Amino acid sequence: MAKHIFGFIAFAALLFFVSSSQAESFSVDIDDNGFDPYYLVISEGDTVTWRNQDMMKNHTVTSTDNSSTGVPLFDSGNLTYSCEANTSSCNETFNFTFNNSGVYNYTDLNEDSHWTTHFDAFVYVASCV
Repeated sequence: MAKHIFGFIAFAALLFFVSSSQAESFSVDIDDNGFDPYYLVISEGDTVTWRNQDMMKNHTVTSTDNSSTGVPLFDSGNLTYSCEANTSSCNETFNFTFNNSGVYNYTDLNEDSHWTTHFDAFVYVASCV
């Protein structure tokens, strides 16, 4: 219970300090334990980059909030972790820019979420004033 209260207080504090400055970039790592961090508080116009850090399997970043057409608002497809010779990067990334305020829920379609709740995550986008 104390952990949830601390999480709520931290979330509220982050929400308070979100400002309307220039667009920023945020990163989320994906590994066998889920999305890290599993929630973000950002501003309109900010971009989130998800990176697969799991050497054993592919992951997805798929919005569970459907658009008016019934398709996910964003979907990375399979992000692999593969190191090829003479490359500096060993993992695939997916970027999405959040232009509208709201709460955006997403999941990893390759994971069975009942094993860990951190494969269900969200981004809170505060409006710029």
